[in-house]
Amino acid sequence: MKNIRILILKNPLADTVKIKDDIAKWIQYEKNNTPFTLVVDVEDVDIKNLKHKAFGTIRTGIDKDGKDVYKTMYGLDGIKQIIRDLDIVPKYTYHAVVFMYNFEDKLIAKVPSNSIGHWTYWKELYAGTEFIEIATKPSWDKVDDIFRVLTHEIRHAYANRARRKGKAVIDVMDKTPKLVNCDTKEIDPNGKCSKLFPYYKEFEPLALDGNRATANLILKPFWDIIAEQTEMSDYIKSLQEIIKQLIKQLANAMKSKQPNENLIIKWAEAIKQHEGFYVGSRSYRNNNPANMRYTNYTASLGAIGQDKDNFCIFKSYDAGFKALVQFLTDAKNNVLIPYKGNPTLLRFFEIYAPSFDNNNPQQYAQAVAKYIGNGVTVNTKIADIQGSVQIQLTTGVKYGDRSELVEALQNALISLGYSIPAGATEYYGSQTSKAVLEFHEDNWKKFYEINKFWTKIELEKLEGKHFGKLSVQIINSML
Repeated sequence: MKNIRILILKNPLADTVKIKDDIAKWIQYEKNNTPFTLVVDVEDVDIKNLKHKAFGTIRTGIDKDGKDVYKTMYGLDGIKQIIRDLDIVPKYTYHAVVFMYNFEDKLIAKVPSNSIGHWTYWKELYAGTEFIEIATKPSWDKVDDIFRVLTHEIRHAYANRARRKGKAVIDVMDKTPKLVNCDTKEIDPNGKCSKLFPYYKEFEPLALDGNRATANLILKPFWDIIAEQTEMSDYIKSLQEIIKQLIKQLANAMKSKQPNENLIIKWAEAIKQHEGFYVGSRSYRNNNPANMRYTNYTASLGAIGQDKDNFCIFKSYDAGFKALVQFLTDAKNNVLIPYKGNPTLLRFFEIYAPSFDNNNPQQYAQAVAKYIGNGVTVNTKIADIQGSVQIQLTTGVKYGDRSELVEALQNALISLGYSIPAGATEYYGSQTSKAVLEFHEDNWKKFYEINKFWTKIELEKLEGKHFGKLSVQIINSML
């Protein structure tokens, strides 16, 4: 048996559309009737968010009067763009890519009556990979609907592959069906056949047109070359491309870069250390690493109460540290009245820990400046103490993603005091989801001010598993 690798890219289909059982049946059919074992991968994509023209017009044949017939389709250029956007299809790996979408989605279909149902392109997606488009419909609610289309179109792809190797192959799958005796359900009120040759009869051994058995006999001499992957020269080209990319990445890595260290976090850690955060201390008992006093402002940061000396109590250490980071961020961003005017680090501590309250602001500022490092002194303006670089996302990220965009999000959340124990790993997993959920819960009012749909309840429904454009807009305003 020879492996034929297939990738199915699909956007959310109608709930009624069957696919899983049909794919399993398709694999079994090919195994029973060809020397092929299909290896099928399925990836979900959301084509609504792609910013390019989706539909094109192609000539699909002639009508009964001999006039050209043109229909709309999502198109080869569209699927190429999807591949570029998602970067999930490695070259020289798949024999065919199937693009499957719900045609009756109003955001996708422009002229449903003119849509093509399914189509195998005569042009390759890229070297060695055929492209099949399938516009599904909610009425495809029976096992066999997609199976019928897949077995039909893959034979077009088989014929294309043989032709690309210089073989003269007859493709019988699209010969015009003939009228035949119909089943009762296919007879119109006048007693005449209301359909052409039913597609499901293409499987019958004696069927005249679109017959898979006939196609298999025609293709049989070419099974070996159909299963061949691309020429070795294509692999060499691919390797050359990979080497070029690796050299480029290595060159970028060798460049000297300013450490992307979050100095606000270090500032907060220095205060925690100077305030004496250890097991049994007041700050430890109160989950208040900065020993902040209870006010309306600190209550807005999450303080749930105060002790007998008016020091804040937080529900957890993470909540207390996050409040400290937000306080420092607000101070450096000129939000808090006592710290208006962009004071120096020394002046900040003269206000934050005044000498009349048994503090030594000079020593405090010196100790914090030393801990922060990176050229920070007691005379550094607090607005110049940098947090993380503002994240730049255009499409948002979600649970399961692995990319530099996820790493940027993780760094931003950490800079705001949200806990991700594993750090910025580039993987959007359970720890990142938990941090995102807390971010949404803490800032739901900002979401609601922009879009009334996003109540706290609606944000909580996301379970922290999606960080979209509105989330990016809000977190950027906080950094």
